Amino acid sequence: MDRARDFGSWGWGFDSLRARTDMNWFLYILECSDKSLYTGITIDLTKREKVHNSGRGAKSLLGKRPVKIVHSEVYNTRNEALKREYEIKTWKREKKLELIRSGSSMVEQRTLNP
Repeated sequence: MDRARDFGSWGWGFDSLRARTDMNWFLYILECSDKSLYTGITIDLTKREKVHNSGRGAKSLLGKRPVKIVHSEVYNTRNEALKREYEIKTWKREKKLELIRSGSSMVEQRTLNP
């Protein structure tokens, strides 16, 4: 039985989960139309931005479209990206804006535990 065929390329089958561990994960920060910031993770930045702008993304962004990605970082694993997401979500707005202004987005592959 071909699980990837049965569950789709990004379904919940074993093959799709294995494929996700072989991919890079991105942490991203969106700026909404009301200037609020939203932090999340994904494996495809372009697709995720389109999903958020279509209204099918996070419910908290409804009524705040359009959104645009203003910062992103790449990680080797989902767990590393989740840890960084949690860290950034604990920050005050000004610290997030400093990170965005620093311009260090996607310049280097970052890991939390080298």
